[in-house]
Amino acid sequence: MNSFYVASNAANAGFAQQFMTDVASSPDVAKAMYEGNPLPPVNLELREEIAASDEHVVIFAEAAEAADPMPAIPAMAAIWGPLGIAQANIVGGADPHSTMEGAGEEIATAIG
Repeated sequence: MNSFYVASNAANAGFAQQFMTDVASSPDVAKAMYEGNPLPPVNLELREEIAASDEHVVIFAEAAEAADPMPAIPAMAAIWGPLGIAQANIVGGADPHSTMEGAGEEIATAIG
C-alpha cells in the first residue's frame, strides 16, 4: 500500500499534518508513488490516466471499493498485533526490512 502515516505522539505532528494536506495529497506525489509501486491510486484523476494503459488498475480499484479490508474476527489479532508493533518500531527508527521479516515470522508461527 502506498501511504503516509502521522504518528499520534510525533514531536512535529502539526508539521506532519500540514505535509499531508499540502504535499502528500498532490496528484504529482500520487503519480510518483504509483511509479515506484504500481498499486491502484486513490487519486481519481491519476487512476483515469493510468486506466488508459492498464485496465487492471481499474479492476483492482473497483474491487477494493466494495471489499472488506480484513475479517473482523478476534483471530486477526495474530496478524495485527505483530504488524502494528513492527510498524511502530519502524516509525521509531528500526530497520524496516528486518523488522517486517521478524513480524512475518512471528505471524507465521502464530497462525501455523
